[in-house]
Amino acid sequence: EPLKEEVEILGFPRVFLNASADAPLASWVVRLSDVAPNGSVTQITGAGLNGAHRNSSQAPEALEPGREYQLEIELHFTSWVFQPGHRIRVAVTNSQWPMFWPTPYAMTTSLRLGGENASHVVLPMIPYEERPAPDFLPPAEPGPMLPGYRSLAIAEGESTTSGYAEVEGLVYDEDTGKATLVAVNNEGAQYPWGQALSSEKITHSTNKHDPANTSVRTEYSRTILVAGRELLFEAVLDFRSDVENFYYVYTRRVFENGELLREKTWDETIPRIFH
Repeated sequence: EPLKEEVEILGFPRVFLNASADAPLASWVVRLSDVAPNGSVTQITGAGLNGAHRNSSQAPEALEPGREYQLEIELHFTSWVFQPGHRIRVAVTNSQWPMFWPTPYAMTTSLRLGGENASHVVLPMIPYEERPAPDFLPPAEPGPMLPGYRSLAIAEGESTTSGYAEVEGLVYDEDTGKATLVAVNNEGAQYPWGQALSSEKITHSTNKHDPANTSVRTEYSRTILVAGRELLFEAVLDFRSDVENFYYVYTRRVFENGELLREKTWDETIPRIFH
């Protein structure tokens, strides 16, 4: 229902879920949002819980399929004022890929709503009072351009303002259930001594029918052009999983003027214990 008056919160919201799953391992992700009258949604806070950690993170326990558990999830600290006419929304999912690595089983989960032992949220509300508004400083003026320094366009449309790889696209195949997400960033800079160019591509892949088969591949390169030399640093990470293990393969290479100078690969299999 739309709010009739302001609701101000400050602290750690807590969510109590009465939930069950038909698999021995499941995660629950909760997001608290503000829904404006025009339908726009602003996420306020959120958090996730691996169901195996419901009692202890040091001594995780598998879920009993079909059994209902009361799960307490403390959301991250937040401060917010929900305005009159807005609505408070709590969204509950069992994944937030690629933020969290999926649990290995396709599953169906149930959530108790209404009645006794209903799932609910406890908000850290504070009473209304007249308080002075903050007095912010004006935005800083941009600094002077220094001679010999400038940004270089590497690939139009692929350089991000954050300086990190950002989502370029998501492809989902309805027939197979496979989803692939690609994030990229290419950037360069001119310095008085030379140029530095970098390229990054991150490819996430998962499958809703077989979430154990999830992977991420990161390809990163940095080229330094200085005094007639070209130094190329490459790094490639392949990280994937199945039901039993995680597989980590990481390779680094260094080239000078196109000639390979150094190369090293790390290859490790990590048992998948309650993840």
